[in-house]
Amino acid sequence: RNASIGSDAQGSSVGSGYRNTLAMVNQGIEGANLRYAGAIARAYLGPQNLSDWYPPAKDELAQILANKVLVQITGTSYISSTEYNNSDAWRGYPTAGGYEINTDGKRWEMYVRPIRAFG
Repeated sequence: RNASIGSDAQGSSVGSGYRNTLAMVNQGIEGANLRYAGAIARAYLGPQNLSDWYPPAKDELAQILANKVLVQITGTSYISSTEYNNSDAWRGYPTAGGYEINTDGKRWEMYVRPIRAFG
């Protein structure tokens, strides 16, 4: 989506993904539409019917990708909940030697890997 969510969705550190996601979902216009990563993750209930899932922040996504074998990540792009600007967000993908994190357009379809709070 080509609209800035603002500073409430620009947290990149571990632990900021949930706040980013709430900002994404709570913005009025299209934020609650299930086509968007935040709403998709918030609607996911998981195997135990828990409702606190969210797309990871940039650094949380990096941790997931750094452990891609353990987490069973395949070779595709995953969106983070960290906004870069009005048209881009941070995304990551596994590579043969590790992983890459960079920005890409919010309008592109990418995978969402819902997570719960790191602990």
